[in-house]
This record gives sequence, C-alpha cells and structure tokens, in this order.
Amino acid sequence: MFDQTNLLLIDGKNSFKNIFRQYFQPLCHLSKHYLEDEDEAKEVVQDAFYYGWSRHRKGIK
Repeated sequence: MFDQTNLLLIDGKNSFKNIFRQYFQPLCHLSKHYLEDEDEAKEVVQDAFYYGWSRHRKGIK
C-alpha cells in the first residue's frame, strides 16, 4: 500500500498538489491558533510547503 510520501516519488507534482489541498486549511487553522493572525498563519504554512517542495525537487529528504 502506497502512502502519500511514496506517491511523491512516483508522481511528484500531482501528489504534492493533492497533499497541499488536503492539509493547507487544517494547518492554517492550527497555525492561526498559535499565531492569532490569519494572514501570518497562511504565510507560515505556505512557506513550509514551499520549503518541502524545494527539498523534494533537490532530492533532499
């Protein structure tokens, strides 16, 4: 059985989009709880996804 991490290796861009769609809002909600600012929370989550995608493209685990 493949998990989402394995799917990234097979079909990186599409799998990443699916992961982003699934987790962006819940992570923003969690981040907003700690930061108490919706825009800042979205920016932090967006930065985290960007960092993860950048590392994936460079082959860094």
